[in-house]
Amino acid sequence: MASDCGFACPVAGGFYLYQPSISGNSTFIVIYGLISLATLFLGRRHGTRQYSALLYVSHLLQMLAFVGRVLLHRARDSQPYFFVFLIGTLVAPLLAASTILSALPSILINNVGQPPDTCRSAVFRTGLHGLILLAFSLEVAGAAVLCYGQKMLEAIVVGLSVQTLGLTLMLGICAKASYHGHKGARGQHIPDGNESSRRGLEAAGVALLIHSIYRIVEMALGVSGTLFQSETAFMVVNGALPLVYCMLLLIFHPKTVAWSSSALISPASEKRKERPPPLTRQDSHPAHHGYSPNIALQLSPMSQKSQASNPPEVPSGSPGLPANPRPANKLTPAPTAAPTHNSKPASTQILATQNSAGHHGIGRGASRRARGHNVPEGMVKKDDVW
Repeated sequence: MASDCGFACPVAGGFYLYQPSISGNSTFIVIYGLISLATLFLGRRHGTRQYSALLYVSHLLQMLAFVGRVLLHRARDSQPYFFVFLIGTLVAPLLAASTILSALPSILINNVGQPPDTCRSAVFRTGLHGLILLAFSLEVAGAAVLCYGQKMLEAIVVGLSVQTLGLTLMLGICAKASYHGHKGARGQHIPDGNESSRRGLEAAGVALLIHSIYRIVEMALGVSGTLFQSETAFMVVNGALPLVYCMLLLIFHPKTVAWSSSALISPASEKRKERPPPLTRQDSHPAHHGYSPNIALQLSPMSQKSQASNPPEVPSGSPGLPANPRPANKLTPAPTAAPTHNSKPASTQILATQNSAGHHGIGRGASRRARGHNVPEGMVKKDDVW
């Protein structure tokens, strides 16, 4: 294949003095492909769409960079292949930084209660996003100039410097929020999930900052420099280190991220949340008629004053009838025994019983019971009585 860069090639034979390894680059392609699928799964499971989308695109750009290196194995002087590789390695860290910035306010609120005022203000968030966008523009423009004709790396170096500044500000905000939050929330329980997510974001930010500083030194020395032309240095710093912070952002995936909360971006809503007002009478159930908020005036239901003020309820219906009428027990005639030889008639026995009850009964009650005893008609034989 003919040389594409021609006299603009940084080194003899193209952009590299060595042929990039196919096996090593293919391994990174497979790893980034797997963690990309895991990122989509966690984003769907926890509902963190924006966080997962930014991280997913960052993984795809890392894969694109290693695909470009595999293609450069066959054509080291190909400008399109080198541009694909360079864009992937420069833009992927920017998207990882955007991922951290998108989840930072919510993680700090859930962890330490209230983040610093600068993190909640729209001006600060807009400023950080502006730094990332500026770094993106400078790095893409510098990569295009480097690949197609000019050996100028100043734009890429400036873009990486802006990226480093943004990461430093974000880590400073994390440190300030953690210090003031733990100082003001002593004795309070902090959920383990929020704490681990915050530490994961901080660790990923530190790894990303180290990687950005290394890229500044690498690009400042030039494409023909020692660091850029070392395959071992590339595999360790540009291969393994980005994989570390990508895995940290994946493993410590935030469970809850508030994307549309106006309290995170609106300066007018930066007041602390107050206690909700007490329930009014309209919001609660009506109180009982005998309820009194003064405990000294409350009476027991068994007291005489309470019974006098609250008489028992009268059941509905006619007051002259019983509440639960029961049928009267009818007397059934007893079977008459057959007369024996020495027995007396039944009427004679009944009259004798009445006379004995009247003479031998004690007190008025006995005579009344004797006189009030009614004999059923079925037990009296009219012929014998008369």
